[in-house]
Amino acid sequence: MEDVRERVSEFYGETVSKTEDLIYTACCTLDYKANQIDHVTQEVLDKRYGCESPIPEVLEGRTLLDLGSGAGPDCFIAAKYVGETGKVIGVDMTPAQLEIANRNIEPIMKKLGFSKPNVEFLEGHIEDIPVDDASVDVVISNCVINLSYEKEKIFQEIWRILKPGGSFFFSDIVADRRIPDTFDKDPRLHSECYTGAAYTGDLWRIMKGAGFNDVRIVSQRKIEEVIDEVHFESLIIRGFKIALEDSCEDYGQEAVYKGTIEDNPEKFKLDRNHVFNTGESVKVCKNTADIIRQSRFSPHFSVTDEGLHAGPFNCEPCCVPESDGPASTGCC
Repeated sequence: MEDVRERVSEFYGETVSKTEDLIYTACCTLDYKANQIDHVTQEVLDKRYGCESPIPEVLEGRTLLDLGSGAGPDCFIAAKYVGETGKVIGVDMTPAQLEIANRNIEPIMKKLGFSKPNVEFLEGHIEDIPVDDASVDVVISNCVINLSYEKEKIFQEIWRILKPGGSFFFSDIVADRRIPDTFDKDPRLHSECYTGAAYTGDLWRIMKGAGFNDVRIVSQRKIEEVIDEVHFESLIIRGFKIALEDSCEDYGQEAVYKGTIEDNPEKFKLDRNHVFNTGESVKVCKNTADIIRQSRFSPHFSVTDEGLHAGPFNCEPCCVPESDGPASTGCC
């Protein structure tokens, strides 16, 4: 594991100096909006190595932690959304990246007009996150989980540090099968997010083992490279620190979105199969009802109480995958 860490740290600290230095396409597709990055310095923007934008909704006043924050692009974007009353923590193991992040705090805070910094960066490993139990509202990560061979530890740590009702929101690369040993012959395949990509079935078992029973796919994108017959996808997923059932159950509940989440006046997308139009009553399973009622999304919805159990929730109409994604025991 230490050899892997040293290889990755050297790659992102010395081998590549900007996004354009990456050879493959997995970690260089970024769909940030202009108003998300207009306060971020060019030096930080040049160090974006993620696969999607992992910035979730409803962050005002929250504590957010970014795993594998690098030079801090996602931290500085999140800083705008958590506001002066919120806090952003970046955790990374590469000193060269952390040096860039720290020297850009002052100019970025100045652009935001904040009287004091709401961002801090900590040197550490994502398998042993250096923060207290139940101290974080939201954990994000952008194409970093695949770089670790100790994914079980990562998700156990995420469960530990999240507050009850807190959530993670990740973008990462996954594979349609277990990666063959031949990938180890090319160190660049690991550093550019392929060798450590989890087989989707294994990843879902790991997350469930850590306590995340019903992880939702928000979006997915096929990666153009096919290597040794292995196909890859970039997923955005979210999971909640909530006691959920391991399948969709029908208790006759309905949810109505109020249209009050910033930048989402007409509809809100919880995941790829749950899009709520403002003012429209939608039948939901118990897990979805509990996610809404026990998370930071609660003020933005009205949800009916549980009735009598009516058996499995029929989510077949909403559960046709966009592509060959992982099998699911929930509504995702």
